[in-house]
Parts: sequence; structure tokens; C-alpha cells
Amino acid sequence: MNCLVLLYFLFAQTQFEELSLEELLKVNVLALKIPAEIKKVPADVIIINEDEIKRLGFRNLASLISFMAGFYLLSDHSFFDISLRGVQSGIRSYTRTVKVLLNGVPVDFKFDGSNFIGDEFIPMECIKRIEIVKGPASSLYGKDALLGVINIVTKEENKGLKFKISKNFRGSDFYYVKDKFEYIVSYFSFKKEKLKVPEFSPFYNDFRDKEASSDFSNSFLFYQRFNKNINWFNLKSNALLQKITAPLLFSDYSKMEKDSKISFVNGKFTLGLEKTLNNLNLKSDFLYSFGFPLQDERIEVGNNSFYRQREFSYDLYESNLEISYSFKNSFLLLGFDYTIENHNLIDVYSVGKETGDKILDRRFKPSPQGDTIISDYAVYSQIFQKLFAEKLFLSLSLRRDVHSIFGGFSSYRAGLSFLPIYNVYLKFDFGSSYRAPGVSFLFSRPIKYIEGIVPNPALKLEKAEIYEFVLGFTRKNSFISFSFFYQRIFDKVEFVPKGVNLEPKNLKNAEGFGYEIRAKTEFYKFTSYLGFYTSFMKFEEDTLYMPLFPNYMFYFYLKRNFSFLETGIRMRWISEVRSSLYNERLNVFTPYYLPSYFLTDLVVRFFKFTFVIPIFDSWFCKLLIFNNF
Repeated sequence: MNCLVLLYFLFAQTQFEELSLEELLKVNVLALKIPAEIKKVPADVIIINEDEIKRLGFRNLASLISFMAGFYLLSDHSFFDISLRGVQSGIRSYTRTVKVLLNGVPVDFKFDGSNFIGDEFIPMECIKRIEIVKGPASSLYGKDALLGVINIVTKEENKGLKFKISKNFRGSDFYYVKDKFEYIVSYFSFKKEKLKVPEFSPFYNDFRDKEASSDFSNSFLFYQRFNKNINWFNLKSNALLQKITAPLLFSDYSKMEKDSKISFVNGKFTLGLEKTLNNLNLKSDFLYSFGFPLQDERIEVGNNSFYRQREFSYDLYESNLEISYSFKNSFLLLGFDYTIENHNLIDVYSVGKETGDKILDRRFKPSPQGDTIISDYAVYSQIFQKLFAEKLFLSLSLRRDVHSIFGGFSSYRAGLSFLPIYNVYLKFDFGSSYRAPGVSFLFSRPIKYIEGIVPNPALKLEKAEIYEFVLGFTRKNSFISFSFFYQRIFDKVEFVPKGVNLEPKNLKNAEGFGYEIRAKTEFYKFTSYLGFYTSFMKFEEDTLYMPLFPNYMFYFYLKRNFSFLETGIRMRWISEVRSSLYNERLNVFTPYYLPSYFLTDLVVRFFKFTFVIPIFDSWFCKLLIFNNF
């Protein structure tokens, strides 16, 4: 720690190019719902601005998030799974540990809670900034915000037409802004070849002679945003449509089966009205969401005569009303949510490869059958108070939900932020959070006869209690922050063996602590970022099915400016990770580890073009999710 503090003071020199540190710390974070500077809000917050997004050179949001301290991402070459602070959600976890927002609107696929943040998501060129709030967030955003919130804010200043074609990744992006309208259209397709199962996998002997030769994915995204003052109110609307086709060669659905893929649509539409009268703000939003699989879906299960197809759909309606008032030294918010979900529960068909005949699988029946309606209404409040000449800041948020399946439950978050001197801030906050298991866990049907996932309508809420302490130093255009956390996880949902299949179950508690270090500085024509993370989670005996998490992670980026050229080097080191008990069971109950790995890339920016050149890539560049392999 002493070395880092010394490094911080030595490197505190000049100004950042596009957004100074002082300006950055004054950004009002949408994901916090508090009109206050970041350093005054009692929460562990990360802001990644447009300039940093360009400098780091990652081609999608998931890869960028993986460079942030505390995050650990895995990929099965279909989708990314997000783990945060030692908690990973297991098979088909996707992004269940956090809630992802696009301009404040959730983007998840409600059937299983997935957030698709890889190449199929918003192009990086369209993002203005990324806001990450760690810790309990359910008191403001309800279910799905178990360990944090990620909010993506798109650009709206640059009017005109932008078009990009990426030959290497077979992608194209169309971006258009005119007056108060914003349109983003993106198409992406990618084929990975000659990928194999790694040697440490328990499945290596089964697939050692096979390689992925048709790992082809494509996606289409349309996004529209409108924001305009009309007479006495402000009218806002958002529309998101994703069509995604993803291969399944390295997933638990069908391992190394050629032409196996899932294909589905995810859609959102929001309409909002907002009116400000002096210090009073009234805000009302309506959200409509839908999703369903497409007919070109093909899930291979190792049978020569048929493949499998899913059939389900959902419609979600959510209304929200918020009233807030800004006093001289305080801010008060009151809100009400009402959500109703209409799910046409999943059916699984066997489709003849030669005849095309579809036969409904009637052996596994979800309960209840047919359409299922799930409702949830909630009231919540937030108070932010300035004390002692704006040296001490108090924040408190409370929420009460009543769910048609899980009944009534509450969550909260409270914290203090203290600024003893100008360039030092101290934060402490604690709270509770929860996640409601989705329909795919409660009323699923197994795709496979063996190792398929069977439903469990008796699932309970996942809950968390988190305590955080943040110490930060700022000097001119540099900062360093130390974050310490302690968390307890209750009734964590994991997939455990049930005969020849898997069943989601609530396991007992887990607890642990850790700390994170983040630093940023600019000196002469150099800019550097540094991140370090460590955590130690302790699980009760029967929670060993929870996959473990690397105890140590280190991130570093160093950039040098020239007159027309900018070069940077980014590095990442991840310590070894023990496999899940589920995989150890497949490995004849023999533990094994994913080895530690180190990645180094050269990032070159020439005018408006960015090139990423691998310098040192271990085999782990071909990353396989160890929950399945």
C-alpha cells in the first residue's frame, strides 16, 4: 500500500485530455438516482468515460468490464458470464449477479435473466460512459440487482451519420443522430474455428479428437432513443430489439455437436414523461418487454434422427412513478413499481432431421401448465442529506416488495460519505439485496434426457448482505482508491445433481471479504491505470457446488501520446481457479484447477482507428467456461 501511495504522489502532474478528474468526480450517476458528485455519494462507483473506452481498445462491453477490478468473466463462446467479488452463479449464470441498464432501462431477457453484453450488444463507438455501482442495489432497482448495477449511457451530442464496417469480425455498425432522435443499428457475425476442449477438462478424453469447425454466431440490434421537451413536459422513449443466434458447441446444452444453436428475439419499449416544477420532479415510465425463440433454433443432443427445439414466450408490463424534491441540503425520492409478467411456459419438441415432424416431449411437465402470470409491486424511498458544510453526506434507501410467488420482502442501503479535506474522501455503506429466481428455473423442462435441467418451483429468493468501506485520494489529475468489502450470501441458487439430471436448489450461506485497489494518473505524455483485487470467500459444506473465484487479479494499462499516434499496453493476470464440485463429480470426484494466466496486448490508436496486437497470449485466450467443461 505504501508503494502505491508513493506512486500516486509521484505521478500526479498534468491534465486528462477529454474529461479531467475533477469533472469526472462531479458526474451525476444515473444508476444512483442521486443528483450529487460521485465522491459525495456513499457507494463504490466506477465511471468509464468515452476517452478511456477508446484508449483501452476493447471491442465489446463484456471484455471491457473484465478489465475492471472485482469482475471475473467467463465465456462458453456463446455468451459471457459475469462474476463479481467472489460470487459466480454457475451453469447458465450469464449476468445474474448484476443488473444491466441501457440509459437507465433494463435490457435483460426475462425468461432466464440473461444480459447479452458481448458483440451482440451496443457498439463501443456509441457509448458515452459506463457507470458501475457495486454493492446492494435492490433497494432502488428491485430484483436482479443482487451485487451491483451496470448502466450504459449512449452518445447524443454528435449529430450526423456514422457507419463502420469491420472486416476482421464481419461486423457493421450504423449510428445516426438527428435533433432529438438517436438510432443505432448493428449487425455482427463471427466464425471461430479449430477450438478444442482444454487438456485439464474432465471431457478431454471424450472430445480430444474433435475441434469446432462451425462455431458461427450472428446478431442484429436496433436501438432508438427520443428525448424532447413538448410544451410543459419532457417526453422520452427507448426501443431495443435484439435478434441473436449463438452456437452451442461449448455449452451445457450440447457439447461439441455440429450445427447446434439457439436463436431468439429480445425486445423492449419504454415511454416516459417527466416534469420539473421548481424543486419538484415528477417522473412516470412505462416498459413493455417481450421475448421468444425462433424457428431456426436447433439444439443437438447426440441423436442421429432428431434435434430439439424450445417453444415459449413472455410479455412483461412495468409501470413506474417517481416523485422527488430537492431541498437546500437534502434530496428526497419516493417511488412505486408495478410489474406483471405473462409467461407461456416452455415446451420442448423433438424435430425429425429427415421428416421435419415435431413431437412434444411430455415426460417432463412444468408446474403450472400453459400461461403463468407473475406480478410484483413495490414502494421505495431514498434520502440524501448534506451535513456540516458539505463535509458529511448521508444516504438511505428502503424498498418493500410484494411478489405473487415469493411473498413480501424488504431491502435497504445506508451509507455515509465524509470529505475531511479537499482531496480525501471516506465512504462507508451497507445494505441488503435480493434476486428472484426466473421462470427458467421455476418451471423449466430439460432439453436433454441426461444432464438436463429440471424445474424446482420451491426455490426461494437469493439474498445478500454487503458492507463496504472506500478510502480515496485525489490530487490534481490523479486518484487512488482502496475498497474493502465483507459480504454474506444466503440461499444461493445453484444447479446440483438430481439423478442423471440437474436441479436448481437453494444452498446454504457463504461469506467472505476482500479489497480492491484502483489508480489512475497522467504524467508528462503518459497515462496509466492500475487495478488489483483479492477476495476470500468461505462456503458452508453443501455450498461447494458453487464454482470458485480467483483469489487474486491484477490489471495494468500504460499509454503514451505522440503527435499523431497513441500507443498503450494493457496487461491482466488472473490467479488459478478451482473447478466447481459439479465438474469434479464428472472428473471422478478429483479436484482440478484452471491455471493462472497472463495476457498482454499492444493498443495503437492512429487518428480515429484503433488496433489491438497480442504480445503475450496464453492458451487462455481460447477461454472455455469451466462450469460446463
